[in-house]
Amino acid sequence: MARPMHNWEHIWNFLKTRLGIGSRRNIFGNIFPKNHFGNIFGKKKRDWISKEREVINHFKEGFIRLYSTSQVKAKWNNSQRTRWQVRLTEEERNSLDISVFKEEIATALWSLNAFKAPGPDGLYASFFLRFRLTVGDIVKEEVKQAFFQRKIPEYLNSTSIVLIPKIQSPKSIGSYRPISLCNSVYKIITKIIVGRLRLYLDKLIASCQAAFVPRRRGVDNAIIVQKLIHSMKKIKGKGGYMVLKIDLEKAYDKLEWSFIRDTLIRFNLLKNLIELIMSCISSVSTSILFNGGALEPFMPTRRIRQGDPLSSYIFIM
Repeated sequence: MARPMHNWEHIWNFLKTRLGIGSRRNIFGNIFPKNHFGNIFGKKKRDWISKEREVINHFKEGFIRLYSTSQVKAKWNNSQRTRWQVRLTEEERNSLDISVFKEEIATALWSLNAFKAPGPDGLYASFFLRFRLTVGDIVKEEVKQAFFQRKIPEYLNSTSIVLIPKIQSPKSIGSYRPISLCNSVYKIITKIIVGRLRLYLDKLIASCQAAFVPRRRGVDNAIIVQKLIHSMKKIKGKGGYMVLKIDLEKAYDKLEWSFIRDTLIRFNLLKNLIELIMSCISSVSTSILFNGGALEPFMPTRRIRQGDPLSSYIFIM
């Protein structure tokens, strides 16, 4: 174990034989008993599906459609360039150096929830904390290589999707919330990226956006909305006013990667950092957890993952 391992199966075999850790199936792998499923709507309303294989195919095909891009390349209108006023200065841009230090890696590791559900490798963050003297050098080398090569290895960027019901007795795919379970080492990498982006979020994000931006509070926006509605009720005259409440359906799942790339470029982020961020987003292999097992993995062509530390910050940008 003196050199970086390019397959985490080796680490897992080491754990089972030397440290006595058992099954690698994570907590969500056992959350539903085998053959536990109910009827669900098919492509047409009242078109019920009840056979397990049909339900599996319906879910997989549905998520493949949801995560498939509707365009090859997002076009950027040249006339909009002059309106793009917020950009990092060259000094700020260069401060986002792609080099990574062991202190950053340690800080990112300790910031993870120790017992949060693990990704496909089955390794909790608590394992890396407890056995850091054994696997610490391996983790550091993996993270440094990702930043140096500006590429996330496939074995680190595999993701399991657990489906959380939004309502009781869900009858359609839309009634489930897909939560991505990412590997702990991958989350260390994205935590480091987030730590760097947070330094400039206050500049890059509009003042009306409060979520995830340091020194801003979401409650302020709620107070402003209440005051606006109160004022509108008191306005007299022929002029009419209205308020629009917009709910973006599947906002994370329908975000196009080409649009994300163009946005990061317009913000004048460091090219190497953009390449690493896009590798985090676009090189993922996804598998849906179903009835105690994982379905055949597939490669999305759009979306950001709910469960990835990076996603919330990419979304508000």
